[in-house]
Amino acid sequence: MPNPPRLTQPRKWRSLAIASASVTLAVAAAPSLAGLNGPAPITLAMPGRSADARLWPAGSQGGEGGESGLVATVTNPESAYLAELMIVEGHMIAALDLYSKGQTDLAVELASHPESEGMMATVRKAVAAHAAPDFTAATTAFTKALTDGASVDDARVALSAVHAGVGAAAAGQKSDLKTRLNAVVVLLKAASDEYLGAFDAGKVVDVLAYHEAHAFVAIARSEAAILIGEPLTAKAASRALDAMQAADQAFSDMTKTTVEARDPAILAAVAARVELIASAVR
Repeated sequence: MPNPPRLTQPRKWRSLAIASASVTLAVAAAPSLAGLNGPAPITLAMPGRSADARLWPAGSQGGEGGESGLVATVTNPESAYLAELMIVEGHMIAALDLYSKGQTDLAVELASHPESEGMMATVRKAVAAHAAPDFTAATTAFTKALTDGASVDDARVALSAVHAGVGAAAAGQKSDLKTRLNAVVVLLKAASDEYLGAFDAGKVVDVLAYHEAHAFVAIARSEAAILIGEPLTAKAASRALDAMQAADQAFSDMTKTTVEARDPAILAAVAARVELIASAVR
């Protein structure tokens, strides 16, 4: 089956430069969730949103410019650090998803993005600054496994090494529960931004961004589920997980190779709700 359509111009890194956007913008998008129609086919316009719905501003510089402004746009630099790690991990998860569906070229391209777009250079500096182990070898080996046509099982083993590397790099922040919950917020904002960037004129034109958004949400859910087990964040994390259920409405059947366009306000509203929940943790 041919790969779904996507933008032909080079993609630029845009995930984190929106992290300082006002919560009120995404909250304004929330009313559109209640009135969603069914998913529209990829060739048709998306379901209509309420006239007053607004989205996160897409004001990032992209590429190295957006990455260099990361610390300035995220209030807590340690939350930014954790979110960077999870975003790299999300690229690999999304790449395996594409690979398992036979979309090898897209999978290799997506797995290569953190390195080719300059993010890994930034991450390596941050990892070194935190005296944590460099996991570049794991991401490189995973990308090579996809490039070499490894079996899905072998690719999954290579991905497990990425998980372990990210976990080791993040280990020093595990005790700071507020920081971890804020990183979940940043990750959801990144998902919202990638999701918005996947659409053009009501069509999914960047299937990579679509899959990135899906992976980011999955990681955010996983981290929130872990934080439920911590007394300080248990209540907030539980509420955050409940809020993230609405994210399911943003994605079509991810087991299929053709994805469907849905309302891009969904993830913006989810990110805003979780940010409000996280703000209550002291």
